[in-house]
Amino acid sequence: SLITDLSGRRIVGVVTNLDKPEVHWVEEADRAAKIYRALGRGFSGQTISVVSTSHDGLKAIVFVHSDTNPGDYYLFDTQTMKADYFFAASKWINPNKMHAKEPFVFKARDGLELHGYVTRPGKEGPYPTVVLPHGGPIARDEWDYDWEVQLLASRGYAVLQLNFRGSDGFGMDFEKSGYREWGAKMQDDITDATHWAIDNKLTVPDRICIFGASYGGYAALMGAVREPTLYRCAIGYAGVYDLELMLSTGNVPQSRARRTSIDTMLGNDITQLHSRSPAYNAAQIQIPVLLIHGKEDKRADFVQAKKMRAALEANHKEFEWMALSREGHGVYDEETRREVYECILKFLDKHLQPANASVPH
Repeated sequence: SLITDLSGRRIVGVVTNLDKPEVHWVEEADRAAKIYRALGRGFSGQTISVVSTSHDGLKAIVFVHSDTNPGDYYLFDTQTMKADYFFAASKWINPNKMHAKEPFVFKARDGLELHGYVTRPGKEGPYPTVVLPHGGPIARDEWDYDWEVQLLASRGYAVLQLNFRGSDGFGMDFEKSGYREWGAKMQDDITDATHWAIDNKLTVPDRICIFGASYGGYAALMGAVREPTLYRCAIGYAGVYDLELMLSTGNVPQSRARRTSIDTMLGNDITQLHSRSPAYNAAQIQIPVLLIHGKEDKRADFVQAKKMRAALEANHKEFEWMALSREGHGVYDEETRREVYECILKFLDKHLQPANASVPH
């Protein structure tokens, strides 16, 4: 991201985010750079953004956040360098009770360097673990506050997040290395990260669930297909389970740009698409599955979930089903969201039996 001067017209610095945000100044002598450095000393270990300034540049609204803090706003006087607390983004969250997101680096089986994050639920491991592949897949996990991760950690689970090949933010070569590797090398990366966590005594080997939404839902079910004994359970949320079906359903066919993107990422070899689709490989799944999907999903059409359900039924697999009548690609109604995550936590508790953890009320 970019840092501008107080007028918002000139770039004075850039922020990179390999593992944690790091500022690089283009114009170190600029007044804005001096202000950011002063704020950095005052809010050590947190990320700082100037989100608004007065026309004369004397006052600024500053947003301060981190992996354990969803964010606080301050009114900052650029002359006295004094920051007065304004309000919290999520005042019901106590940062002192949240769990740190720790960066890790390792090499995949083919030598490619991969970056990710692990969030521990306590001081003594190993822990029952949720492997949480991100959506996209051209997206990434970052060092920031993630309420879903904190929810899981508060219930006694370690959370493993990996920026597998194909994620963005690591250069175009890294992003392109994921092209046509859905269910193949991208999946191997997630498997390798899971073994890395086991080898490093972070994870109890027989108490791991893989859970994801959108592309992450696809990766969760493909993890169950390709690694039938590695995970104890799998949760697919708004996922894609038939890659061929993506070409004719949802909003992909409605946009030339989206169709081009899908063709680039997946190719059009139908035999290969079937071999990399959970719905065509349900017979290989040996663990309980939870499927959650909105009936109004325009990105991953609801028919994807129905086809996966039919495949699990046809192969006599153990699964649970939650269809959301008024939700789309994600859950936006607060009460429905509560029901969804209560269902997820109950499913995890049933299959992973987490260690005792302090549960906030």
